[in-house]
Amino acid sequence: MCIAFRLRKLRMMAGFRSAKEFAQSVGISYNAYLNYENPTYSRLPNTELLIKIADKLNISIDYLLCRTNKLEEL
Repeated sequence: MCIAFRLRKLRMMAGFRSAKEFAQSVGISYNAYLNYENPTYSRLPNTELLIKIADKLNISIDYLLCRTNKLEEL
C-alpha cells in the first residue's frame, strides 16, 4: 500500500526517528499508527487524522494518499 511507504519515508525525512514519537506528536497511539505505516495492513487514517498527519509533515493529502507523485511542501 502506497500510503504506508510514504508515511514511513516522510516521517523519517521530517526528523521523527521512531514511529512512536510521530504517533505521539499527532495524538494517536503507537499501535494505531503502526497500522497505517505497515504495508501488510490496509488501514487508512480517518479524514481528521489525515489532515493532522499532512500538516505535521508539511505535505498535501493528495501526495500522502498517492494521488500525485509531486512532492510539494506546503
